[in-house]
Amino acid sequence: MDNNIKQTGTWRSDDIRELYKRYCKLVITDDVMFSTFRRNYNYVRVVGCDMHGPFTLGMFIKYLRKFYPDLYADLSEFEYLDKVSNPLTVQYKDLILSINTVRYVKVLGDLIKHFQDLDNLNICEIGPGYGGQSTVISTKFDINSYTYIDCIEAIPVIKKYISNFDIPNTCFYTNVDIKINEYDLLIADSSLSEMDDAGFDFYLENVVSKCKKLYMTMNDYYRKEITLSKIKKYFPNILVLQDVPTLDPNNECYIVISN
Repeated sequence: MDNNIKQTGTWRSDDIRELYKRYCKLVITDDVMFSTFRRNYNYVRVVGCDMHGPFTLGMFIKYLRKFYPDLYADLSEFEYLDKVSNPLTVQYKDLILSINTVRYVKVLGDLIKHFQDLDNLNICEIGPGYGGQSTVISTKFDINSYTYIDCIEAIPVIKKYISNFDIPNTCFYTNVDIKINEYDLLIADSSLSEMDDAGFDFYLENVVSKCKKLYMTMNDYYRKEITLSKIKKYFPNILVLQDVPTLDPNNECYIVISN
């Protein structure tokens, strides 16, 4: 496959992430482990925010109610997503939801606000965790395709998880075998800011730059100005926003949008 390339640079490496990768391998071969992987400590401390507790859920609920009231009114439509793999959940009124799912609904609200209609889009997500954002988007929109790019250990978990849902034209690339394509929308939720400089540059040049629209949440505040200057070489008119809501008054995470 002449058009496929291998990632350069690395994802932040530490004992926590190594345990996460090992656990991903076990999840694929053991259906019992898969049935509860979304509450396993070695998994959830790397992927998502389900460990953050009911205050975090309440924060996102309040944000949806204030800024995205239509999605707030439709929260029950997303409950079915938490019936797979037994995530940590919190009860809100008559709903039982995971914090991750509610946060993904918040991101969906951002996408609708900035890009309006997501129907018929070809979407690519870098570092999609277990694929939760794609399931939330597909609950509301008839997208054309969804491409997932992640480490070689995570992709089988994503495939197995999303097989429980109706997501059209899915495509999967590991970090050692990425096909260069063009997409309508690129989503990267903290994943690129957790890459070293070489890894960030690789994805910016080979994946991000091929996309028409961007939605990237970033926590690399220590190199923020350098990151933004690199992105502006390809997207000169980006919008940079604080990543809200947050319970941390000193939060320095930010969102990069280009439409």
